[in-house]
This record gives sequence, C-alpha cells and structure tokens, in this order.
Amino acid sequence: MKGLAIAGLTVIRDRARVIDGLDLPPIQPGALTVLAGPNAAGKSTLLRSIAQVLPYRGEITLGGRDLRQIPAAERAALIGFMPQQSASGSDLSVLDSLIVALHSGGGLAGRLAGGRSAEHRALAALDRVGVMELALRPLSHLSGGQMQLVALAQVLVRDPPLILLDEPTSALDMARSHRVLSIARALAREGKTVIAVLHDLAHAARWADRLLVLSQGRLAISGSPSEVLRPELLARVWDVSARIERASRGDVMVLVDGEIRPRPEGQPRA
Repeated sequence: MKGLAIAGLTVIRDRARVIDGLDLPPIQPGALTVLAGPNAAGKSTLLRSIAQVLPYRGEITLGGRDLRQIPAAERAALIGFMPQQSASGSDLSVLDSLIVALHSGGGLAGRLAGGRSAEHRALAALDRVGVMELALRPLSHLSGGQMQLVALAQVLVRDPPLILLDEPTSALDMARSHRVLSIARALAREGKTVIAVLHDLAHAARWADRLLVLSQGRLAISGSPSEVLRPELLARVWDVSARIERASRGDVMVLVDGEIRPRPEGQPRA
C-alpha cells in the first residue's frame, strides 16, 4: 500500500472555508507525520476529511485510489481513525468494544490474520496499549485518559494501513503520552502511514519524522522538525516570540518567551 496524496482539498463548514484549496506533498508509509498549527488552522478538519467523515471538494487518494470511490466496507478496513473524543457512555465492556471494532471492518471477522480469534486479537491490542487490566470494565466506567487509550486499541485491533490520530495524548499524563507516541512511531516503522494531530510542539518536535504546519486552512511549511521550527515561523503562525534550542540528546526544543499581540490598525511596527 503506497502513501496518501491530497490535492485541491476544500472543506466548507457553516459557510466558512475551513480548508481552502490545500495541496500536500505525498505522505508516505514508514514515517510519523504530525499535523501542527494554531487553533482553527484546519488540522482536525483535514484528518476527518481523510477519514471520509466530512464532505469535501478535491482529491484524497491512498495508494493511487480515490478514497471516495472505494466501497465503504473495504475503506473501513483501510483506515483507522481515532477522533479527539470517543463515546464512553456505553455499558459494553472494553474487550467487547474491540471485538465490535474488529468486526466493523466490513467482513474482516471472516479473514482474521493467522486464524486467530477476535478475542485473541482484541487482547493483543489491549496489551500493546498497556491497558489489559481494563478488558472487562464497562466503557462507561473509564476515565478520559483510559478511554483515550482504549480508543487507540480499537484502531490497532483492525491493523489498518492508514492510521489517523486526532490529539491522541490530550487527556494523558507524561508517561502515557510517551507510551502512545512511542506506539505511533513504531507503527510507522512497521510500514504504516501514520498521521497525528498534536497541539504540543514539544511532542511534535520530539516524535515527528515530518511536520506539516497548517495556518488558516493552508499549508504553511513542511519538513523535519529541525527544518520547520524556526522563530520566524512561530511568530508568523502562532503569534509568539520564541527561541529554538537543542536538548542534550539533540532534540529540538521550543521555548516561548511571550505572545505577540496584534498591533492596533494604523500603528507602525516598532
């Protein structure tokens, strides 16, 4: 399965152009791609468009195939989408929720890899995410962070080639954030196409192989964290005065010194 391509993407919501004619460089398997940008830049909208849960104009292809033209059952087996918020009001057990997710892949239950049972695969996904102890707990009894980890397991159990993660660490502490981002990078190294939306630039700088920075529904810049994260970009896109430094192991660090407030109209720049 080759990579993801996006051309001329436009998404209109409530009469506003959230994404405006977006073209992205090809997103290939094997690297963790992070979507970054300020609030309302279009990151989650882009991810939901790729997941085919929002209408759009333009073209999104996976391996050269237009995702809109792929039958829904086949598409469900190709795309694993973890939204920002997952429904947690069900009394279904965590284990059963993964089995349901597995079977939702359009007949996937009839062709489980290696003949393993659905329960076996579900338990393996929970073990990889590190929440095996939650297997028999009802979804309605989970905390926000626990639900986020279970939502990741629900994606992994189907083993899709394209994985979309929308703010996968938003409800997690440092240890579990590290766990989730380690898994995301490992999935990319296994040959999957992995795209994650991250607000935290420290996480983006630490884990991304490639950064795509969005601003006002358009691509501002793309490249490695060291290529992309520059003081001038942070000032232009995030409205902050910041320094870029290196940690002891060479990782890029973003140190924000203050907010750049808009100048009153007509006032010259200092």
